[in-house]
Amino acid sequence: MRPLCLLIILFELSGPIFGQSGIRDSFPDPYHVKPWLSLSLTAGAFLAQPIGLERNNRKPEISNETLENLVRKGVHGFDHIGLTQDLSKRKRAGKLSDYGMIFGVFSPALLFLDRKCRHNWLDFIIMHGEAQALAATLHTWGPFGPLVIDRYRPVVYYEDAPLNERNFGALRNSFFSGHTSVVATGTFLTAQIYLDHHPELKGQKWIFYGLATLPPAWVAILRVKALRHFPTDTVIGGITGAATGLLIPWIHRKMQGRMNFSLIYGEETKGMGMILRF
Repeated sequence: MRPLCLLIILFELSGPIFGQSGIRDSFPDPYHVKPWLSLSLTAGAFLAQPIGLERNNRKPEISNETLENLVRKGVHGFDHIGLTQDLSKRKRAGKLSDYGMIFGVFSPALLFLDRKCRHNWLDFIIMHGEAQALAATLHTWGPFGPLVIDRYRPVVYYEDAPLNERNFGALRNSFFSGHTSVVATGTFLTAQIYLDHHPELKGQKWIFYGLATLPPAWVAILRVKALRHFPTDTVIGGITGAATGLLIPWIHRKMQGRMNFSLIYGEETKGMGMILRF
């Protein structure tokens, strides 16, 4: 969350440097963004994260009997790869995956290199905040995240690992990979915003989606090597993040000129109204 806040602050300060006068007329904005509404929803989602994370991390400690049963049963199929990693390299892989996640958060900064995208800096900052807030909410509070699904992290199965790294409750939160989701959200959002500003590249969109896949794939491999997730955890995280990164621009693109909000205030009625044209 901190890198994202820093990203927003830096981009806000960058606005006067790049300027917007005259450029918007040359490059129309493809999105319909209501800053006050989007920022309110984003802030609310991020404020709810510490509560969900605390609940997920307060799961019961894993008993010795459970550890023994897990080791005996093992994991089958594709996820068995998670049990064949080098235990001594887990910490280094974990640090590298953290750096990869930071890259994912800051990846939309690449849009400043493009003249057509640059003038819409506020829109894509807001959309990036929305996308990361949605991704975080799906991971922390979603029905297919650790709040509902208990899955032991790979390190739990390694008998040679220290006991204090194998038995605490948060090790039940393997499904799904939040790191991979964050990176995929950032890179796919970046790719989609770039494509929306360059409709002439529509026929080459799969090239950009392919490039957007590389950073989360790298982080996914590192998360497996770090013994934090099984391969399927990272695959689901990547798919969730990619879908989120594509969904937010799509929503704002489809709502262009179709959605309007207004405050309603009267003696008998107070509230907010929304008009959506189909």
